[in-house]
Amino acid sequence: METITLLPRFVARASELEKMRGELAMELEVVQKERADAASELRQSCVAEAPKASVALAMAVNPLLAQDGANQSLFPMPETGEAFVLKRDNIDFECSLPRGGKLWGRGSFFLSSKRIVFVALDKSCRQDFRSFAIPLQTLRKPKFEQPIFGANYLAGSTRPLPGTENDQTAAPLLGGDTVFYLTFRSGGCNTFLQLLFQLLSEVQAQNSQNTIAQAAQEGRLNQVAYVDPSDPSVLYLSQPTAVAGSEEQTNFQMDTPSAPPPEGHPQPARGGGNQQCVIG
Repeated sequence: METITLLPRFVARASELEKMRGELAMELEVVQKERADAASELRQSCVAEAPKASVALAMAVNPLLAQDGANQSLFPMPETGEAFVLKRDNIDFECSLPRGGKLWGRGSFFLSSKRIVFVALDKSCRQDFRSFAIPLQTLRKPKFEQPIFGANYLAGSTRPLPGTENDQTAAPLLGGDTVFYLTFRSGGCNTFLQLLFQLLSEVQAQNSQNTIAQAAQEGRLNQVAYVDPSDPSVLYLSQPTAVAGSEEQTNFQMDTPSAPPPEGHPQPARGGGNQQCVIG
């Protein structure tokens, strides 16, 4: 008799537990939806606040420069998320502009995780030409050549990214490809080439784990880079910082003709090299 009396209680209790489980499942579904909505809003907010890549990576005549806090020499003002990899001195630069004319200079170039920037620290074809930036993202068919007669040089072409038409530093480069040459007046190039080609591979693959960039940011380049004793390139084992208020940008006058290279300015021996490296 007692067992029969308790049975309805168990049935009622089981019904109450099933109802509670259903209510908890509904509450859990609401919480999960709220979390998904919050995550979606956060992603949209991050995308909206992210800097425009086309602005940070624009090919440019006279990109922004600043004084390096360590030695007061001029260097490219870092873009957001940019890590400097190496600096190379004793370089001749030359480029052919899409609308005609050439620019040339002598100085140094800086290789970063995003671009190559030449700075005319020693000589320039005109007073208003100080620097030139080549984004790795738009670098096309780079070739490294070792002529039998003449200095080694890196050649390639690039063009402005879409959306940079209104950027005054990209205006002289509109209308087609800009062909450039970086001539190494002394020393080897193996350290530079190894790092450049690896950076280009990472950029082309859109690799989110940029080994070289991360190593540069963390001061570990000497652990991942092949160091050629004959290559005088200087690795950045710590990132440079700009002296406050030292930023400078030169206005390039597009209607001013460029002077030809002076006598004694070495020209790349184009073609006829005994070795070249090409990336398509």
